[in-house]
Amino acid sequence: MKPIIIIASFWLTVLIPSTSFSHDELTDIPSAHRETGHVYIANRTDAEVTFYLESPNTIRTKHLLPPRSGATFSGAAADEWFNIHIYTGDTHVNYGLDAGNRYYIKQNLDGTPDVYEMLKR
Repeated sequence: MKPIIIIASFWLTVLIPSTSFSHDELTDIPSAHRETGHVYIANRTDAEVTFYLESPNTIRTKHLLPPRSGATFSGAAADEWFNIHIYTGDTHVNYGLDAGNRYYIKQNLDGTPDVYEMLKR
């Protein structure tokens, strides 16, 4: 199986680095709605995912997410949305993410990664 590369970029007005906190997706998923400036992303594939995130107020940041894990990614406190860019081979996919929500990456049958919003609990 080819590794998945995801690129999400931050084109900003304020240069504030993004941070993330990794944890086991199965045991520590944050609640459905958090404040602005954060987004939770889980990797539901069997390969490490590399991606870049971008938001209106945070510089472009590169992230690695191990298989079957999840993390909360933080931008500037005022960020209401993020873009995530995922590259696999010659394929590039880009998704818009609403801050404060939870998402997961899943690979389609053709190998293309998709990003889905997690159900609210």
